[in-house]
Amino acid sequence: MTTTRLFIAEDKMITRLGLSSLLEEEADIEIVGTAVNGKELLEKIKDLELDLVLMDIEMPIMNGLQATRKLKEERPEVKVIMVTDYDEDPLIRQARYAGADGYLLKNLDKSRIMAALQRVMAGGEFFQSEEDNQARADRRNMLPRPDISEREKEVIAKLAEGLNSQEVAEQLFITKNTVDTHRKNLLQKTGSKNVAELIGWAARFGLV
Repeated sequence: MTTTRLFIAEDKMITRLGLSSLLEEEADIEIVGTAVNGKELLEKIKDLELDLVLMDIEMPIMNGLQATRKLKEERPEVKVIMVTDYDEDPLIRQARYAGADGYLLKNLDKSRIMAALQRVMAGGEFFQSEEDNQARADRRNMLPRPDISEREKEVIAKLAEGLNSQEVAEQLFITKNTVDTHRKNLLQKTGSKNVAELIGWAARFGLV
């Protein structure tokens, strides 16, 4: 059994201790050190055999993104999973750009942590927000397709072309109020929050 040598970089003591106690129970994981910021991490791992770092994003002196970029420059073979409170697409993109192999939220359970570690150590990636988004999409696609009338299909097609309600009305020779009513009904039928989601839904079913 291969042992994963893991380092934790986290400035909040309760989170640092929580992750340590959670993971040290695993026979195939060895926690080889901890740090409270990116600068301390880089100093401590200079002569350390290491496979993986769990890295907080928001740390003093040197944050997780800065530390990840530096670590990947010096030791690209070391895997990095960001652990953070922030489920925000811009941060996920920054983490990817910095070289992170994964991205997890701190409100996770042990099974999600272990799934992330196993996938990353196997050479893959694990970005929790994207995993959750895909799972929601998969569940939505399993739902029965609502009954969409021919007129509603025409309205969706015109909206997908980027037309506003007035322009759709003019092209279909109906009133703007009628178009707005179709839009409202379509959003309700498909569970979409806005026209962009509606068009995405329609694309999955081959309507646009």
